[in-house]
Amino acid sequence: MLWKKGNTRGNLVRLQAIRRGERDPAAEPFSKQWLSTHGRLTSSAAKRALGEEFETMGEFAAWACYATSLTTVDHVGESTATTIRNLRPTLVQWFGGKEYIPRYDDEQETLVIEDTDEDDRNEETDEDDPSIAASGKS
Repeated sequence: MLWKKGNTRGNLVRLQAIRRGERDPAAEPFSKQWLSTHGRLTSSAAKRALGEEFETMGEFAAWACYATSLTTVDHVGESTATTIRNLRPTLVQWFGGKEYIPRYDDEQETLVIEDTDEDDRNEETDEDDPSIAASGKS
């Protein structure tokens, strides 16, 4: 999760502090400069709207990583939403891991698509259940 260029020593110290619980990246103030530097987001109107919408980096990261639609914020159109979605790996790296990014809401979109074996287990259970087999349901 270290940055490949720039202040790698400072990044290592920062990540170690996050892992020890001494630093909470979610509580850090939202930075429009961070968007320009890491996300190459150049739209001033979008940066201003995001600055008004989010107070902390945790709020922004939760929204950017888990919200179903990013175009609900003023001045965030499809191209800006795509730019923000492309920031997800950078946000995970900056936060020191996805476990440090707060959840957005109950109807969240997952950051990483998880492999669900539950569907497979349900199919196996149906095949093993004699009452379902006897009724002709599959």
